[in-house]
Amino acid sequence: MADNPRILNFYHLLNYRFNIPEYQRGYRWEKKQVVDLMNDLKDFIDRRAANQLKDKEFYCLQPVVVYKIGDNHYDVIDGQQRLTTLYLILQALKTTIEDNCDNQNIYQIGYSKFIDDPKESDYLNNNYFLNDDDKQYLTADNFFIRQAYVEICNWFRNNKRCRVPFAQMLMNNDSNSNLADEDKKDLRVIWYETDYGRKDCYDPVQLEKDSIEIFNRLNYGQIKLTDTELVKALIMQSDCYLGEKYASMEQWTSKVAADWDNMEKKLHNPFFWSMLNAVEDANNPSHISFLLSFAAKDIYEEKAEDEYFRDIKRDNHFDYVVIDRWLSQPGGNREMLVKDLWNRVMDIFSLFESWYEDLEIYHRIGMLVLFLERTKERDSRVNNLIRELYAQKSLRKSAFINILNGKIASAVKICSKNKDNETNTLKSINYHDNPEEIIKVLELVNVIDHHRRPNDNSRFPFHLFKKYNVTSLEHIHPQNIVDLSFKDACSWLNRKVYELKGHDLESLDDKDLIPAAKEAAEALQHSLVYLDEDVEDKVVREANKKANQKAAKQYESSKEIKELMGKVDKVFDELAGMKDEEMHSIRNMALVDKKTNSALQNYLLDTKRNILKERSEADPSSEKHTYVPITTVLAFKAFSKYVKELKFWSLSDRDAYYAHIESIYNEFVK
Repeated sequence: MADNPRILNFYHLLNYRFNIPEYQRGYRWEKKQVVDLMNDLKDFIDRRAANQLKDKEFYCLQPVVVYKIGDNHYDVIDGQQRLTTLYLILQALKTTIEDNCDNQNIYQIGYSKFIDDPKESDYLNNNYFLNDDDKQYLTADNFFIRQAYVEICNWFRNNKRCRVPFAQMLMNNDSNSNLADEDKKDLRVIWYETDYGRKDCYDPVQLEKDSIEIFNRLNYGQIKLTDTELVKALIMQSDCYLGEKYASMEQWTSKVAADWDNMEKKLHNPFFWSMLNAVEDANNPSHISFLLSFAAKDIYEEKAEDEYFRDIKRDNHFDYVVIDRWLSQPGGNREMLVKDLWNRVMDIFSLFESWYEDLEIYHRIGMLVLFLERTKERDSRVNNLIRELYAQKSLRKSAFINILNGKIASAVKICSKNKDNETNTLKSINYHDNPEEIIKVLELVNVIDHHRRPNDNSRFPFHLFKKYNVTSLEHIHPQNIVDLSFKDACSWLNRKVYELKGHDLESLDDKDLIPAAKEAAEALQHSLVYLDEDVEDKVVREANKKANQKAAKQYESSKEIKELMGKVDKVFDELAGMKDEEMHSIRNMALVDKKTNSALQNYLLDTKRNILKERSEADPSSEKHTYVPITTVLAFKAFSKYVKELKFWSLSDRDAYYAHIESIYNEFVK
């Protein structure tokens, strides 16, 4: 039996061959993990060059656990993320190694049990990652491997002087090379070799099972195997079959692996995923788990009366336990059972994909999921919704659409009561008393407007709607000022003075309103002046603070100032023909995100429009960027066909806007 564990100098691995079994978690290191390792190695090399290391100090990687399956040939049970990354580093340094190192052997590693005769699809073992081509997009593993290699190359491009010392240390071709292994100040690994490596022959089925068990135990307290990965291991156990069946099942499992990656890739499409769920589980990044849960539930319902299934607990491992028992049930033909399981998964995916491909169904299901975002127990309710719709899989499209329309109607129908205990209507719901009902109606209208855009087959981006939380109600025409701070009141006055200077106001019919507003604003300019408190001169800064404090007290206690502000504000309402009962109704509401709502403040329509345009067109990586849904875009460009001017949300605009909302609402609810 091998001595376990032992500290092994990294260079000993250079003549080894490593196979990554199919049940293993795929390569998933991202930029931070790769760069952290590179920086750690650089720090070690720099400290060694500066003689800052202690006697016999070395850099040690976390454990590498292996099964020996031949001379210098191992199955990797744990540590493949690190071994793969170091292999990518060695490949990035290949020319440097050739120019500066006597030993030029680099270990082999791949997702094949045939390293001597690698499969065409083995992206890692064939070094396809060296090329920037479409192969990197075929699977998630390929993509992460390629991205890690790119990050390594970029790191060396920014740290050119590190290439030679990195290569020499990894290849044991530096000043330490002549020292005994235990004296070297180098890179080492904690090496753990399982006792199966000592057997001349072994039971492949038991080896596969023990391999999974060891991997699960080693990950205890770290990153545990998920149920999805365990189920994948059960499906991929081609070694369970003997003779001719082994070859055919190995071919079948290869196809399953490709189908698995293809489905995973499609399910990670944010449009597809947000239609179904939009919940991301950091502990289980696989979305196929969603499909497996449906397959497991179907199997359990079929076998619920079977004694072999009766005691299964509905806990976090329900899906795995059900599938494990399905495949290992007494007297069962494992080949038939595993193929039946996979066919179920494929059928479930095909159903969900058909929903996604049909734009009518996509927008309706996505909308129903969206309606549940702000509800209690959101995740379970969304899951129940999708399961309920899944149960209708045998229906024709027209019948299925009717069911979806009925659910939408139930979700958006106005049921609240007013103060007289009468049921509200679309006209009577308001910002203060019924915000949730307004939000749902506007969500409905935005989704339908997007779906029905002429000559546009795009999908509503539910994921962006959720990401930016576009559920804040914005008054299209600014609502009247309410309890502004002194500083905000001064900013408000500056805006109003600017807006009153607009040349387009002079063309309005009621010219008497403008002089009255300007007179009130002029009177306020003596009281609402905020002095700069950030000037460098300390004396001026303190004087400004005192002046602001005095003016703020006067502002807070003066009814006259508030009345003048009200006159200015009211003039703009009258110019827009805005009545008090309309101000907080759905006729004056649009959906934006919370940050944009704050940015819009009480600007007039034209300024709000510019702010929305600026934020929607901002760089997606900037804090300003947001998603503005289509109905909001239309509203702030003036909704009616005949636009007299663009500074105000006019009566004709509001009438057209409300008529449009009402028509879509009635289409579903009436």
